[in-house]
Amino acid sequence: MIHSKIIQAGSYEELAAIRDDWTKQIQQSRLAEHPLAWNEHLNEVHDSIIRRTLFLSESKLLEKGEGFAPCSYAYILFGSGGRKEQTLWSDQDSGLVYAPAEEDKERAEHYFASFAEKVTEGLETAGYPPCDGKVISSNAFWRRTIGEWRQQLEQWTQNSDWEANRYLLIFADMRCVYGDSFLTESLRKFFYQLLNNRPSLLQGLVNNTLHRKVATGFFGQLIREKYGHEAGSVDVKYGTYIPLVNGVRLLALLQNSKETATLARLNTLKSSQLLSPALADELQDAFQLTLKHRSISTGFIAEGYYSTSGKVPPRMLTKSVRKEIKIAVKAGKQLQQQVESVIKAFENGRISV
Repeated sequence: MIHSKIIQAGSYEELAAIRDDWTKQIQQSRLAEHPLAWNEHLNEVHDSIIRRTLFLSESKLLEKGEGFAPCSYAYILFGSGGRKEQTLWSDQDSGLVYAPAEEDKERAEHYFASFAEKVTEGLETAGYPPCDGKVISSNAFWRRTIGEWRQQLEQWTQNSDWEANRYLLIFADMRCVYGDSFLTESLRKFFYQLLNNRPSLLQGLVNNTLHRKVATGFFGQLIREKYGHEAGSVDVKYGTYIPLVNGVRLLALLQNSKETATLARLNTLKSSQLLSPALADELQDAFQLTLKHRSISTGFIAEGYYSTSGKVPPRMLTKSVRKEIKIAVKAGKQLQQQVESVIKAFENGRISV
């Protein structure tokens, strides 16, 4: 029902109204008891809204006399969108790759700059705020020809600084949501070739991966916000979700897994030497709990945007929720220890991937 409404929307404003109504309905019938179903439905709807926004943006350019897209292109999601793990409150993490003929390059640059601005405008109207880190297709840094993307990936792999490693890890979650998926798969293949040819990259990626620690104190207690209007809340985004996502992504990169969703990555790691089946199962259970906790984190609308702090408020921290968060935290710690162990074994030649 919701998807047919989205497909029929004729303007950004109609999409915004559809999203508002859907959000109210889904908040009243939370799927916390079934986090995987909740997550799957949520992300299918986000994908539908994004795709319709892209279609409407193409139509607007056509109406303005800009014509059709001058070449094939792919609209890319990064972050939680790339992993199919968005919440009700997710922002825009996006990029664009296109493949013009040499003689069409200037026209293509103009077209896709205008297109990306329209898409950003449309998604903002529908309540998706721009990424705080400016990882968005309307930023020329994240909008390139396929040749330019290859050059940029080469530069990142040759540069061992923190920012380059951060960009590589962002790129690892890339997913085509609209357009020519062949372009993104070609880039993904090139990306993995670079990683395999430069094992020296590993330590920088590990440092970035382990930067976020799980949210417990020295004695195993949950770390809570001490001050402000969110005092007493627990940050499940950076305290449990991000450490799990980061650790699984790094092991998946070592395994050359092309999956982007965390649970799909864990499935591929089950049969590898990087995770025991028992630990993989434990991490899958913990990750499902984390999806549930993210669904009950504080969300709000500010200046027309759906936003979140990523924190579970004190009123939601029941005994059972606290227990679940501790289970996820324990699994996250085990994962981070496993990452460190795997890296040492890899560097000492005890394992090869």
